[in-house]
Amino acid sequence: MDGAFYQARFPRIRTVADTATAATDFRIDGSLRELTETFHIHAQRIPGTNRDDVALELPIHGGLALCVCELLGNVHVAGTIARVLQPLLGPPQPGCGIARVVRYREVVDRERVRAWLRELAGRIDLLMLLVGHGEPTLDARSVRSVLSRAVDQV
Repeated sequence: MDGAFYQARFPRIRTVADTATAATDFRIDGSLRELTETFHIHAQRIPGTNRDDVALELPIHGGLALCVCELLGNVHVAGTIARVLQPLLGPPQPGCGIARVVRYREVVDRERVRAWLRELAGRIDLLMLLVGHGEPTLDARSVRSVLSRAVDQV
């Protein structure tokens, strides 16, 4: 999604993507499989979304950290304009979830996204949740809670 920006800023960056991805404005150097084969990082395109958002399962001591850039977030901004726009576009209050703007713009198959989130919420090996927009969730119980709530937000 932001490949062209990062490739312009970091010309030697290596970009990998789902094999089904057909990027038109930046180069794809390889497949997501390389992350698994080289670094033992499970990477998959998030099902039911239209933006080629990828979830990474990063190995950490005792389990995994789930890294999701677009689908989940917990950014809450201050200011008058933000107080008006946050309830319309942002994630549900309080805590981490699916921002309304992401749900409207990127979720194209709600049932597939719900099924994916339900499956993740049942996993005990996910010890952290890292999001591209907001603070990390750093304990397993909270990760499962965030993912369970997100099922209802789709």
